[in-house]
Amino acid sequence: MGTVDIEDKVEELLLSIEAPDNMTYDQFHDKLVEIVSQVTEYHYSINDGEIEDWDLWEQDIMSKIDHLYQ
Repeated sequence: MGTVDIEDKVEELLLSIEAPDNMTYDQFHDKLVEIVSQVTEYHYSINDGEIEDWDLWEQDIMSKIDHLYQ
């Protein structure tokens, strides 16, 4: 269980994933903030304000990021 620091997660992702060719670094940053925020809010809403399954949370984030490359 636990809570998420959105900016820390976004910075971690920025260090490990390259921006899609059709996005600038700033656009990619903003999109990652949006994705991490949306996924986190969803998981909070179903788990009383905490993340219970970190693997599923991470998987949901990566799934949404994968859509950026399609």
